[in-house]
Amino acid sequence: YAIPTATIVLSPAFFFSRQDPAAYRSWESLHAPPWLSELKLQVARRAMRWFMDRPLNRIRRELGMAAGRDFLFGEVKDGNIALGLWSKHLRGPAADDPPRSAVCGYSSFDRSPEDELGREELDAFLTRCEAAGTPPAIFTLGTSVVQHAGDFYPMAVRACTRAKMPALLLVGKAENIPKGLPPSMHACIYAPFSQVLHRGSVTVHHAGAGTTAQTLRSGKPSIAIPFANDEFDNAARIERLGTSLTIRKSVLQEQSLADALVRVGQDREMHMRAGILRGPVCVENGAETAADRIEALAPVTSGVEAWHPGT
Repeated sequence: YAIPTATIVLSPAFFFSRQDPAAYRSWESLHAPPWLSELKLQVARRAMRWFMDRPLNRIRRELGMAAGRDFLFGEVKDGNIALGLWSKHLRGPAADDPPRSAVCGYSSFDRSPEDELGREELDAFLTRCEAAGTPPAIFTLGTSVVQHAGDFYPMAVRACTRAKMPALLLVGKAENIPKGLPPSMHACIYAPFSQVLHRGSVTVHHAGAGTTAQTLRSGKPSIAIPFANDEFDNAARIERLGTSLTIRKSVLQEQSLADALVRVGQDREMHMRAGILRGPVCVENGAETAADRIEALAPVTSGVEAWHPGT
């Protein structure tokens, strides 16, 4: 049966473009020459055949399926359409993007009733900061890196103390809350990014796809500390936009973080760029655009026997 498929891609790095090359390590540049981009992709392709294709093919054999190849690189090309859920301002279409692909814009959701616990205390803290004219630096590690935060949040407290800045720590789980927080700092397990990031002065984050989207929507600058995967590329792209600066995890220390906080706080151009970009990014509705394109796949099956569960 001809069942149409759409591949959803959250970050530009996974379109694997040679025309608009991605950064896959903290030291890589978005301006690599074509030959180097080609070499990186060839090396990555061979590496993934070992690390990904082999275990997947073992499972496929157990299920009576034929072996495949280049699963990671082929996935975005094998469907009827490939939809990039990021802003065109972060990275627009490239000539060598997957066939029938589209950059739709960001899609985000960050609210649910059970996540509103402690909201009164959080609002009171942010209101005090606003009344004093000192919006806090906001620290988050998203939903994955936060599970192994290490010394990140205690370091954030020490860095903000050095920089003489208030801080809001979004810690993900109770054990990440630093002990003995001063009155100028507040920690909570969760807060909807769409409700708090625009009330801060700067967001310090890991450059995950969803968090990057929310920082751009907030209209405030950020400091990116990428840890793995697409985070290096996301960080490099928002730095290229002039709305963020990047600190390599390998050189992250209390003093380097404090220096970055002061630098971003005093960078009027970075604040201006972030504010200007907020409107165009917020206007994009990635979910709606992607849904329209998925619905448009229906004519592909015209004249083909419909598929029903259980057939």
